[in-house]
Amino acid sequence: MFLIADIISFLKNPYFGNQQILSRKEKYRCLSNLAMLSILVGMLFFILFIIENFILKYYGIELKQKNFGFEKGYAILIISILGPFYEELLFRLPLSFRKKDVNASLFTLIGTAGFALLSLFKDVNLNRTEVSLIKYIFIITGAGIIYLFSSFTSESLGKVKISFGKYIVWGSLIVFTLAHLTNVANFDMRLLPIYLFNLFPIFFLGTVLSFCRLRLGFFYGFFFHAAWNFLPALLHT
Repeated sequence: MFLIADIISFLKNPYFGNQQILSRKEKYRCLSNLAMLSILVGMLFFILFIIENFILKYYGIELKQKNFGFEKGYAILIISILGPFYEELLFRLPLSFRKKDVNASLFTLIGTAGFALLSLFKDVNLNRTEVSLIKYIFIITGAGIIYLFSSFTSESLGKVKISFGKYIVWGSLIVFTLAHLTNVANFDMRLLPIYLFNLFPIFFLGTVLSFCRLRLGFFYGFFFHAAWNFLPALLHT
């Protein structure tokens, strides 16, 4: 399939060919092809997970997913809209190396670190619905504000893109994938190979989202991310 070859080529050199201007119709066609590819890959991993689950149960091992405790009615808002938008701000917005995008992503990172530190020194449950809503609204709003007051120079960011852009895309993809290890409730270091195998769909998603970001645009990637998360969001309601 041409699309698979294009994605592999993208991973080898993310910034080669991303200057091509696509029409809206071409972007929609690309997005629909990515959706079909994702469905096929998802079906493959679903079969593999069934086989894996059967083997693990044979040995008495159960992998539990963390319950974030979102109240009914909030799950779709947080998991399918705010969460994906936040992750796109953090992991993929700055991949354009435009100064406003980089600043907005840095604010997102600083805001995330601030909330993490708050949870260390205060008795705050970051998984509570109310706290999650405040966190996402604060970070997304702040990112919008700092977007208007950028300080990086286009020249310096252009040099970084030329020298390190490919490695930054790869690093963002790896961090995005490994960050989802926190979704495992009964994490056991001895089962790390199994966890890493189970992260392959997330790695695939991150690759597709990075591809969307640089080939189609930020909001196309966000839409794809939101659609991907919609089913898990429904399962939480």
